[in-house]
Parts: sequence; C-alpha cells; structure tokens
Amino acid sequence: MRLPSAPFSAPVVLLHVAALAAVLGAAPPVQAQKVGGQTPQVSTRELAMNYIVGRYVSPVTCTREDGSLLQTHQSMTIRKDRSRGLTTTGAHVVRATLFGIDVSGVQYCHNLMQRRLADTRGVFFITYRGQTREDLGLSDFRRELRDGEISYHVRDGRITSRGVGEAAGETSTRDLTGADAVLHLRQLPSRSDGDRMLERWAKETGFNRRALRLELELEIPDGDSVKVWVLKETGKKRSGSRR
Repeated sequence: MRLPSAPFSAPVVLLHVAALAAVLGAAPPVQAQKVGGQTPQVSTRELAMNYIVGRYVSPVTCTREDGSLLQTHQSMTIRKDRSRGLTTTGAHVVRATLFGIDVSGVQYCHNLMQRRLADTRGVFFITYRGQTREDLGLSDFRRELRDGEISYHVRDGRITSRGVGEAAGETSTRDLTGADAVLHLRQLPSRSDGDRMLERWAKETGFNRRALRLELELEIPDGDSVKVWVLKETGKKRSGSRR
C-alpha cells in the first residue's frame, strides 16, 4: 500500500505542536486551531509517531591510549519513511538510523550508563501499536506523556556492534525482524541523576539548550537490551555535525 503524499496535513501538524508544547511544559497550553469551524481530530498513533521523530544524542567519553580523555557522542536519527508505506493495520512507519562512534587510538569508551561501549550502527523501522481513536487521540496521548513513557514496536531491521579499542575485532549482528523488540522513550524526572548529567553536558558542549532530556531503551527479548540517556533536539539545530 502506498503512503499518501501528505500523511499529516498542516492543521494537524499545528495541533501536534500545540499538544506537545502544552503537555511538556514548553509553553502555556495552546488551543487547537479549527478548520471549517471544527477542531481537527488526530489519533494517538499519529501524535506518537510525530513525537518520536528527531535527532537523539548521547554523550560518550573515551580513554585514549596515553590515558587522556576524549569527549564525543553517539547519535541516532528517526525520520518518517515513505518508502515503507503503511503497515497492514494502517500504521505509519519511521526509520531509525544508528551512527555509532567515530574514534581511533582509544583504549575504550563509556557513557553515562554503560562502562564499555561498542561502535553500534544500523537501521531499523518502528511503528506504534497504541490507541487509534481520533476522537480521543489528544487526551490519550496526554495521558501517556503524563505516565512518563511511550513504547514503540520495532518492525524489522539490523544492527551491528563492533568492539572499540581493546575490544577491537569483536563483532556481533542482530536481525530485528520478528524479534518483537520494543523501543521505550521515557521522560527523565526533573533533577534526577540523568537529567542533571545531560544538562551539564549540554552546557559544557554548547549543545541545544532546548533539547529534551530522555531515557531511551531498546528492549530485545532473548537478547541484549540497551538503555541510554539521550538529548532529543527540538527547534533550531546546533551548528556543526548533523549526525
């Protein structure tokens, strides 16, 4: 089935922005704009799929061979993928791309949650299996955000992890097709360890101050799950690398 050329109309996108700003506290509540005297209706699925789209960055620290430290990051982008069309249930699909760590001459790397990091790269595709009623979409989505977590189904894809530094040569690949993997996106509690550490890193590196501070977990049954604290860019991107 082909994806419509304009799956999200301009009025609906405005509604998405207003809803997210109000729920996340980024701005005072905004009334949904009416079209033809009626408030546009949108499903929780559409709101959730718009919410996850963006660029995610996680701080990484590497120890060089001489013992000095190298500050870098790993990133993931999530974009709408029109080439995949719709699923059999009518759900839109987004494409997640992992860019890994570009380093050399290091002993090992770690992040805020993992003592040893691999260079993990790959692409996988995500859908949302939650509520679909358009008349309750906004209220259902607000409730999910208040609960602090939104979960997505990983439809298919493949990721490859290669050892860094002392672990160079170690490689593993995981096919996510049929793995029933789930991607969880959680809001970090204000002033929690993760929230404060990401805030400090953003300040020290000049990263987008408006970035959302979140916890992202890729849960793979019968496999290794990955949990990481991330910054999700909102609004204007910072200068420099877009990866």
